[in-house]
Amino acid sequence: MKRRMISMLLVLCMIVPMLSFQALATGAQNTEASTETGAVQNPFADVKETDWFYQSVMYALQNNIFKGTSDTSFSPEGSMTRAMFVTIMGRIAEINPDDYKGIQEFYDVPADSWYGPYVAWAKEEEITLGVGNDKFDPDGLVTREQMAVLMVRFFDAYKIPYPEATVTSIPADLDSVSDYAKEAVLELWSCGLFQGDGTGNFNPRSNATRAEAAAFSMRFDEIVEKWFVETGKKPAAETKPEENPTEKPEEKPEENPTKKPEE
Repeated sequence: MKRRMISMLLVLCMIVPMLSFQALATGAQNTEASTETGAVQNPFADVKETDWFYQSVMYALQNNIFKGTSDTSFSPEGSMTRAMFVTIMGRIAEINPDDYKGIQEFYDVPADSWYGPYVAWAKEEEITLGVGNDKFDPDGLVTREQMAVLMVRFFDAYKIPYPEATVTSIPADLDSVSDYAKEAVLELWSCGLFQGDGTGNFNPRSNATRAEAAAFSMRFDEIVEKWFVETGKKPAAETKPEENPTEKPEEKPEENPTKKPEE
């Protein structure tokens, strides 16, 4: 009997450490899983860590600025439409789409479309005035110079100061930039928000890719967030349609009597 009790004690001594080790191992696995859950998960098969735009896409995804073209595709080389880009700006401004629901500013922008509230917001703030004839052209592809004009108007509408100018050069192809966009392009070029290609060209008429838009949006969003921290105000708090309706930024490209597309 005594011998049997000793044997049982020996068995227990062996089992308890094993259970403790398994419990610790399980706890470590759970911690690792929770850590991974908190990190940004890359759902896109066409975005790799080695891509130059990887960090920009992950930033845009994490901050709800961009979404994919499907659950598993981002389409980095795909083009940006005007509707997409105005929506991105509205998300950077953190507007509440419900505040602009049912408002139709252009006849080619249905009020119940997914981008309708964002276009209504942009029109209210005179960030966009359309392409003429009461049209916004939501499916039109946004060019690099149009992006520059839209973003400069965003800065002006919210009175956000531009970053310090750090670039002393000018685009090598400045002469090919439309007159209505030159001032905006030079403004963003001088502070490094827009960059050229390997030959120093801005390529103003080129359609912006989704990857380029993600990179630019990340830089722009960081400026807006810094402004939010410094002022303690959300951008959307100053842009509701009923507040200061007469205090609009001075129009620049639209002063062109030929009414070329302002973006």
